[in-house]
Amino acid sequence: MSETQQDTIAPRKTRQRGPQNPPQNGPAIVSLREKDGYTQRAFADALGMKPANLCLIETEKRYARVSTLNKIARQLRVPVSAIMRELDGADGNAA
Repeated sequence: MSETQQDTIAPRKTRQRGPQNPPQNGPAIVSLREKDGYTQRAFADALGMKPANLCLIETEKRYARVSTLNKIARQLRVPVSAIMRELDGADGNAA
């Protein structure tokens, strides 16, 4: 890519966590999904979403909407809190 082309490409915007994007725990979703015997594709199909979107949620590259988190928890038969990260230091930072 030439310098001119590189200068015209805007950087990707990242989604910020806010009230509509609560702290999620992708590894917990993966663990619970695998415990139930779901492949990523089969679980995405059960949720009515694309496997690529589920992958982004599980790797925490994209935040799911609250409605999607509810759907995931319902499909896994767990409370929503089981797939959420605590705000008080569960991400490795002490509060």
